[in-house]
Amino acid sequence: MSQTFFFYDLETSGLSGRHDRIMQFAGQRTDMDLNPIGDPVNVLVALNDDTLPSPDALMVTGITPQQTVADGYTEAQFAQLLLEEVFTEDTIAVGFNNIRFDDEFVRHLFWRNFRDPYEWSWRDGRSRWDLLDVVRMTRALRPDGIQWPVVDGKATNRLELITKENGIDHMKAHDALSDVEALIDVTRLIRDKQPQLYEYLLKMRDKKEVQRLVNLDNKQPFVYTSGRFDAEYHKTTVAFPLTAGKNGNVVVYDLRIDPTPFINLDSKELAKKMYATWEERQAEGFVGLPTKELQYNRAPAVAPLGVLEQGDGWNRISIDKETVEKHKSILLGA
Repeated sequence: MSQTFFFYDLETSGLSGRHDRIMQFAGQRTDMDLNPIGDPVNVLVALNDDTLPSPDALMVTGITPQQTVADGYTEAQFAQLLLEEVFTEDTIAVGFNNIRFDDEFVRHLFWRNFRDPYEWSWRDGRSRWDLLDVVRMTRALRPDGIQWPVVDGKATNRLELITKENGIDHMKAHDALSDVEALIDVTRLIRDKQPQLYEYLLKMRDKKEVQRLVNLDNKQPFVYTSGRFDAEYHKTTVAFPLTAGKNGNVVVYDLRIDPTPFINLDSKELAKKMYATWEERQAEGFVGLPTKELQYNRAPAVAPLGVLEQGDGWNRISIDKETVEKHKSILLGA
């Protein structure tokens, strides 16, 4: 079978993939040139009696629990639909922040209904891709040809604002199907305006491709875009592979930050900083460890350092070669 994209979006009863539930699912399959294949999928899922939805979620989506019960699939029926018609062989599941949010709801849905919670995203040629970090890296490194929204003097990458700035029809933001259609249009925009970066980041959904760039056998600085990094620098930094992480992943260091204050800390002190709770991080005087676990199977937005040589890349993310080399040398000498 030839590969296809399936762009999808959820409206949910809250923010927790474990405790909340899917209320609306919408999606559209396309070929690899982003041409639609078949009709869109747009269904409700009946909310079970023991789930109390967030009032904020209901206000945003306008979907009521009563509506889902009257018109929606049961969870078991919905799980079957996903396996038979949506996440089929050679499908690339695509969303906007889906790897951190939507995919977690799907995973827990399958688990509750006695289905494998992982195979839908990797087996038989399946994979997944998240456009949020693609948008972020495009803005950071290759912004030309696209209008980028700013609110109150600060950059924002909200989908509904990107579509507005670029004249893309998006009449019903936070309606799942409308969001899917808008996302496909934004994907086309990035592909058309920055095709090299688009094709490169599409390859990064394969963890083996990521491992070729980021590994512990041949440690090299690399460009990394993630929501964990400061918006002032377009969520992008130069990172360096540091040590093995959990489940075969890798811990990387943000080379924007001088490692000198952390070099002489013992393992217990380092762990305390690395795994501090949100409350601990808010304490006055707390200095967190500028590390992050890079998960190979989450389609990270990573690129070789050479991408900064074009398009004023170093200046756009406010870092320079001298700082990178200096901080790298300190790490290697520790």
